[in-house]
Amino acid sequence: MPHGSFSFLLGEGFELGRALVRDPRIKAVGFTGSRAGGFALVEAASKREEPIPVYAEMSSINPVVVLPGFLQEQDTATFAQAYVGSLTLGSGQFCTNPGLLFLPTGAEGDAFVQATADAVTGLIGQPMLTAGIAEAFETGTGRLKAAEGVHTVGEGSADGQHAPAPLVSLSEGIDGVTDEVFGASGVIVRYDTVEDPATSIEGLEGQLTTTVHYAPADKEAAQRLLPILELKVGRVLFNGWPTGVEVGHAMVHGGPFPATSNSRTTSVGSLAIERFQRPVAYRDVPADLLPEAVRDDNPPGPDPESRRSARTMTATIKSVEVVPVAGHDSMLLNLSGAHAPFFTRNIAIVTDSDGREGVGEVPGGEAIKGTIEDAAALLTGQPVAKYKSLLREVATGFKDRDKGGRGLQTFDLRTTIHAVTALESALLDLSGRALGVPVAELLGDGQQRTSVPMLGYLFYVGDPDRTDLPYLREANGRDDWSTARREEAMTPEAVVRLAEAAQQRYGFSDFKLKGGVLPGEEEVAAVTALHERFPRRADHPRPQRRLAARRGGAAAQGQGRRARLCRGPVRCRGRLLRARGDGRVQAAHRLAHRHQHGRHRLATAGRRRPHQRRRHPARRPALLDHGRLGARRPALSRLRPDTGARTPTTTSTCRSRCSPTSVPRHPARSPRSTPTGSGRTGRA
Repeated sequence: MPHGSFSFLLGEGFELGRALVRDPRIKAVGFTGSRAGGFALVEAASKREEPIPVYAEMSSINPVVVLPGFLQEQDTATFAQAYVGSLTLGSGQFCTNPGLLFLPTGAEGDAFVQATADAVTGLIGQPMLTAGIAEAFETGTGRLKAAEGVHTVGEGSADGQHAPAPLVSLSEGIDGVTDEVFGASGVIVRYDTVEDPATSIEGLEGQLTTTVHYAPADKEAAQRLLPILELKVGRVLFNGWPTGVEVGHAMVHGGPFPATSNSRTTSVGSLAIERFQRPVAYRDVPADLLPEAVRDDNPPGPDPESRRSARTMTATIKSVEVVPVAGHDSMLLNLSGAHAPFFTRNIAIVTDSDGREGVGEVPGGEAIKGTIEDAAALLTGQPVAKYKSLLREVATGFKDRDKGGRGLQTFDLRTTIHAVTALESALLDLSGRALGVPVAELLGDGQQRTSVPMLGYLFYVGDPDRTDLPYLREANGRDDWSTARREEAMTPEAVVRLAEAAQQRYGFSDFKLKGGVLPGEEEVAAVTALHERFPRRADHPRPQRRLAARRGGAAAQGQGRRARLCRGPVRCRGRLLRARGDGRVQAAHRLAHRHQHGRHRLATAGRRRPHQRRRHPARRPALLDHGRLGARRPALSRLRPDTGARTPTTTSTCRSRCSPTSVPRHPARSPRSTPTGSGRTGRA
């Protein structure tokens, strides 16, 4: 970094800033802070012999408008948690903090206020940057509490130096509540018609952001609001929260005065550099006198897009690096036992000749790490654009390292497939960065959506005190999830507490529970408790909750749509049968080997037809018939009872009593019900 490009000066009050602005060597000023501080700098800059621009980002309360149709569709508790999370992020010390929220009257609004009160009351204040900022926050919240028509909705607790309590207030109007309180403080204003927030926002000063929570039923209200919002703010958001900014070409972090002293540019994003640039035009200047950047012979030409495309096509792989990382794991339980106290991952980093980096992540282990390192010799110096061919060379060159296969149960003994996955992810990431598009644009038919609902994956958690292994405990975690994930969770109540903590941290509304740990009936009880605590929303027509059971489909009886029997390998005499079709295990085999079906998962289990039960008597092994599922999961194999030979599509069978020669012949089926012929195999 050139000398003098960065300095840090510490001082009290405004005088130090004024002195810097008055220095004739300073040509422009960027500032983030209080309104008083920004005004002092603007005044000093305007009184210079040579006035200079000051880009001061000052105060903003960032109004949020919740429209009625949107509120009716929401889970109130989740929505309130998201609001409080944005409000208290970083002790509220974000310039885009949602300080004013307009909420419709009615039962849904009342429920939101109560949920907000519950969420805030349990919070503990976080330290603020300085003692002065903390004092200003306490002064501001004291002013709110004393204001006429303002009532406290919920208040957390203070904890330690410069860590005042978060506060949410309820006001009858906007009079007296439009001044910024920098910190974790928000005001809710109830309204009857959309005209009320529209009129209120028209009377506000300039703001950095505004947010509208909208549903299609709110279209007319949104059309009324948008023309007003465009004149008042620099950034309009829908169905999100204003805290946090993305550094990109379209980012606008600024707004009308007094949110900023100059609203013609942004202080965050690629265009922020324009604050400190001045345009210069060159007309009829001899080519050899022009700056190199604007000469016609500056290859590959003055067009930035052409230059970037050319570099992208010619970029080569400069280096391949793999970094092993480890983290703490809880005592998570599955069919095989408990997770170890630590997990490992391998991070592959591929750097191209232009200095861009692409990253991929796969399971840990020395074998995978070594394969990625060995593959570097095949990749280094090769064009990034040939990544598909390069990956094929890696897969072919090291295919012998995958001879271990997938292993039993959940253990994956393969190596090369993971190494190729890490390199593929890194190279795709690298290509996307070079082309300026997300990786989704490079796959299949391109990006189809901007977001997808996520499913929370829960585990039963064993008691870490029953072993001397160094499982991490977080008694004073930063939230409920940090603590709950490290403690024992073996009952439905404990599993629900885990889900609640995960929802609080991440916002999940659907969950999946890893089963195969307890008897089926107990795991059904846990799934039922989850279903009752988190009922499936109407816009999620397909059930998302899954549970592994030890009793085949028997434990699912009477559970309706709360549980489903999913595909999965079935344990039998030390080997694995590979499951096929709709998951219905033949009745006699289920009875004879009931204790061995630990990998089956609950679901709507259809009854076996009488003729199928008759043809498979007890104590004789049976193939898992999954043909009823349709073309998505065709039959994997059928054994010939006379020779034990397999048809071209195969499945594993058990040894000893479960010998191939003891499998009875299936009866002939009508063409409609016979699963055949595609030659495809499925993996559970």
